Amino acid sequence: MKNIFLGALLLLSTLVFSQDKLKILYQKDAMTDNEYVYISDNLLCSIDGKVGFSISPRFKIDKDKTIKYNGIVVKSNGVGSCMENDELIILFEDSTKLTLKSWNKFNCEGNSYFDFQKSSFKDINKKIKAIRLMNGRSYESFTYILKNENEKNYFIYATDLLNGQKYEIDPDKN
Repeated sequence: MKNIFLGALLLLSTLVFSQDKLKILYQKDAMTDNEYVYISDNLLCSIDGKVGFSISPRFKIDKDKTIKYNGIVVKSNGVGSCMENDELIILFEDSTKLTLKSWNKFNCEGNSYFDFQKSSFKDINKKIKAIRLMNGRSYESFTYILKNENEKNYFIYATDLLNGQKYEIDPDKN
C-alpha cells in the first residue's frame, strides 16, 4: 500500500511545479463550515518512487483570514518500517544545516510531523542542496540530493506564498 502511495506521489510530482504553479489552495467544508488551506504540491524526495519521502508544509487560516504556518508533514516509504523520534536534516546550498526533530508518536504508517522550535519557517527561505530523513527507531535513513531549481527553491516558493497571503479556491474540493 505504501508503494502505491509513494508511486502516486511520484507520478503527480512529475508535473513540474514552479513558483507560478505552486499555490496555496482554500477549501470550505459545506457541512461543517471548517476552512482549510494547503499547498498544491508536495516536495517528493525519491529516486525510484519506491524508497523516499514527501514533504508538505501545512498552513492554517485564522478567523481573520490570515494564513499561518502550521508544521511540516513527511510521509515516508522504505525508510524503516515504523517511525518514531525521526530527524529531518536540511542542507542548504550555503552549507548551513537545519535539523528538525519529529514530535509525533510511534506509528507504522510512515508519518512524521515536524515543527520549528528555535527557528521559524522563514529560516528555510533559501536554496536547498539535500534533505535527509533519519528514522529514530531503526536508524535507517534516506538522503535526497535536489536535482533542479524548482526542487531547490521549493521552500522559497512556499514562504513567498505565505508572505503574500494569497490563496485560490480549490475547484476540485469546493
